[in-house]
Amino acid sequence: MALIRGSLYYTLEEVHTWLNEPHPQLGGEKAIDLIKNDRMPEVLAVIDRLDNTVFI
Repeated sequence: MALIRGSLYYTLEEVHTWLNEPHPQLGGEKAIDLIKNDRMPEVLAVIDRLDNTVFI
């Protein structure tokens, strides 16, 4: 789900980077780690902000 939604904004290479690098909107954690630990809603919340063009 995150990969599909992320690909609306980024190339697959950029999505891979986004998933595997610490992200400030995820408290410095990697999206992939949150997904693996059943914390997908936090990742989707960041993607939702992209959908709504809300930047923090």
